Amino acid sequence: MNFRKAPLAIILSMLAMPVSINHAFANQDTSTTQSVPAEPDSAAQSAQDVQVAEIDPDQQVQELIDNYRQAVEAKVRAQGKQNSVVFFEGKGQIAVDKNHTDWSEFRALALNEAVLKARESYLKTLNRDFVQQDIKEYFKAKGLPEPTADDFKSESKLTQLLNKAIAVVDSKLNAELEENGVNPQEFEAAPQTKKQQLFREYIGTKSITRAYGDLSGMFVVKTFEVIEDNGKGTVGVVMALSNAKRDRVKALVESRGNVMPDPAKANPANANIKSKLANMNDTLFLNTGTQLWYDDKGYPMLVSFGQAGVIYTNDPDERTMEREAARGYAEDNAWGLLAGTYNMNGNFARDSMRGQEKTKDKVFEFASGNVRTSETAGIQRKIMSVTEESSKMTSSIRDVTGVGVEHTWLKKHPVTGKEMTGVVVVWHPVRIQNAEDLQNGREPVTTETNKPTSAHEAGSEDFFDAADF
Repeated sequence: MNFRKAPLAIILSMLAMPVSINHAFANQDTSTTQSVPAEPDSAAQSAQDVQVAEIDPDQQVQELIDNYRQAVEAKVRAQGKQNSVVFFEGKGQIAVDKNHTDWSEFRALALNEAVLKARESYLKTLNRDFVQQDIKEYFKAKGLPEPTADDFKSESKLTQLLNKAIAVVDSKLNAELEENGVNPQEFEAAPQTKKQQLFREYIGTKSITRAYGDLSGMFVVKTFEVIEDNGKGTVGVVMALSNAKRDRVKALVESRGNVMPDPAKANPANANIKSKLANMNDTLFLNTGTQLWYDDKGYPMLVSFGQAGVIYTNDPDERTMEREAARGYAEDNAWGLLAGTYNMNGNFARDSMRGQEKTKDKVFEFASGNVRTSETAGIQRKIMSVTEESSKMTSSIRDVTGVGVEHTWLKKHPVTGKEMTGVVVVWHPVRIQNAEDLQNGREPVTTETNKPTSAHEAGSEDFFDAADF
């Protein structure tokens, strides 16, 4: 079989893997939509509020985000903080059917995607460099030498080597061609071609963007989720940032627990954090990110909600292992979100090119020992565009003592029934002090009360409080 005209990359890829022509992509389906409630200023959301939607998930999540931002930005303006508090949004896609064994992992990663995109939208505004080049290229040729039959027949040593290597996969390719209704002899008999460019003009624009900066202090204040009944859907987050709250978080973490309570911010509902989180079990799957709470005495707490999907399996032993692995990922996620709130830096890069190309070619075909010549009819026009974009964000938190897992949860998603698990990590100044006292041989002194609380909170509260920003 003659492969002289086959591109080198295609030939090498044929050698590196079994030859296959058919590729199946399963679990791509759509139908009706279900969602959490759209009220932007409601106190809480719950899984029982999921409803059938009339528009696609991405559009509905965007409407939920827009409505919420309008409401919360009005609150900010009413307090005169419109220049000191800013909001950013992001969305992530769940692109697999609910029958996919990794569905809940795709969902958890979609939440991470939404947070990343919200941070990226802020990153693009920091220390931005932008360069743009307008380009014109022109080429015209006439009277170039035309290839002869001998030019088609001659083979370089590389071509000979590739032809020998191709013989290894030749029989497999013949079988695949026959299975797909292609005659191998006709395929082999296809004429060789060479192309000669007579004219080319390109006019385009190349843009280069770079940005970098500090992403610390961004808080998720609202989460939205719209899931179709087949499991595909969209999640979205709104994040808020202010210098005041960012500086407060940095000061808390670096204080090593030496923090005085603020009685004016005391919240009796947080007297027993374990009970509060347990009461939120049904809706914790809607929470992601780090929040600043205050306990019943006014001590500040950093509460970080992490989660991961549990890979589905029918085997009980494997299910136990998958749950354990998912809890580990969820704890990593919680710590990562806490570290990102305290200390995160990012870099953004984007290179793009867009233009129009005009060409005219002459084509030479070698068949039956003769060379046939043809030209493209008139000038061929096409639009060319290339985009390459990347964001890299690095977070870290060091030398932290006394911070640990306060609560874990395991729940089936209300729409798909796939298991999700989560971990809540809590930073509390009194626990930091007590942990260091234990390490240094001093008797810990507990200043927290452990009153039971009847407060019950649903997931994805409206965590924005203008007084904290």
